[in-house]
Amino acid sequence: MSTLHFLGASIDDFTFQKNIRKDTEMRLEATVKFAVRYNGETKQFAGDATVTVQDAGHEGLFRLKFHHVGVFACEGFDHNDENEKRRLHMEAAGMLQPLWNQTITLFSAMVGIPPVKLPPYRVADPNIRTS
Repeated sequence: MSTLHFLGASIDDFTFQKNIRKDTEMRLEATVKFAVRYNGETKQFAGDATVTVQDAGHEGLFRLKFHHVGVFACEGFDHNDENEKRRLHMEAAGMLQPLWNQTITLFSAMVGIPPVKLPPYRVADPNIRTS
């Protein structure tokens, strides 16, 4: 069984929109789109996430969106093992979620709104596409 080793991460794109006053009520919703790519030459995984937090009721009121890429080394990975691909996908998402949460929490506090925390990101095995 192969093991992921976290090598680093980057935020490639970050957008923010805030059109609220202190008395504005918001109902925030978060979406995460996550995919994993494997490079056989370098034996590395890239966990690629797009995280969006926005007001559920009013488009344009509040929106924070960023593209986050985490890079992992992976020795002994079997490209043909679908169960292994699913396991590594879930493990990569679990390792990156604390970084997403900290980014959102710190940034929301910096722009004057209560710190936003994402609920736990759960990857459902049937939703993982390995090809």
